[in-house]
Amino acid sequence: MVPSVSSPFFSQVMRGLESTAAKAGYGILTANTADDTIKEQQLFSYVQQKRADAVLILGGRPPVQKDELLDTMPPIVAVNERIIGLDVPTVAVDGFHAAKEVIRYLMGLGHTKIGHISGPSDRTSSAADRLEGYQEILSDAGLEPSWTFSTEYNMESGALAAREWITLPKRPTAVFCSCDEVAFGFNSALYRNGFRVPRDVSVVGFDDVPLAEFAIPSLTTIRQPHLEIGVQAVKLLLQLMQNPTEPPQSIYLKGDLIIRESAHRLSK
Repeated sequence: MVPSVSSPFFSQVMRGLESTAAKAGYGILTANTADDTIKEQQLFSYVQQKRADAVLILGGRPPVQKDELLDTMPPIVAVNERIIGLDVPTVAVDGFHAAKEVIRYLMGLGHTKIGHISGPSDRTSSAADRLEGYQEILSDAGLEPSWTFSTEYNMESGALAAREWITLPKRPTAVFCSCDEVAFGFNSALYRNGFRVPRDVSVVGFDDVPLAEFAIPSLTTIRQPHLEIGVQAVKLLLQLMQNPTEPPQSIYLKGDLIIRESAHRLSK
């Protein structure tokens, strides 16, 4: 169950899911939920009716009420997002430490006014982890967050954030974006309003989708191991299907900082 199959990030993860499942003799039915609760409930009924063997949830929330889910608990693995309130194994990148690595890098370039365009941290663990990492490392360095903007994981939201950044009386000299799509929208809207990245603001994304390398400027970002996330998620699910009373441990993978053109040293 995927919130957006058109997302460059999710499409990359799906490759790992499908190839690993095929090797084990399973097929994957991909359901695009569009974050629609009613649709999620309808799709989940396939599993409850034994028309599917198990489910991979990429959206970070249970498709039915917790009590109802526990009554008919199928094998479940959460992918990219922990499901809050439900103890199921999860495969994701360690966003908390990856965010700290981003801010540490920007501080090393001389930036002390660093903003963050957060994902929906009130309902997704990935956004909450990245926001917490951003806040903690600034606090450890004796700095305050200079600007935060909570939004969705898409380019339109990045553009909205850019319009607010433009109006700030004291603009951050660097901005850490919750995902690459947000960074693309942010950079594009700034360009259309006469600003240039990284001349006027350094920008770092998160995901390293294929476009990140070819954008202008190319995007400095955290590379998520997309294929490995999918591979490990299916492996965990197969373990759970074979030994339902012994749930496997969650796996948190390392994200790597990929340095490109969108962030540079702050001029004195």
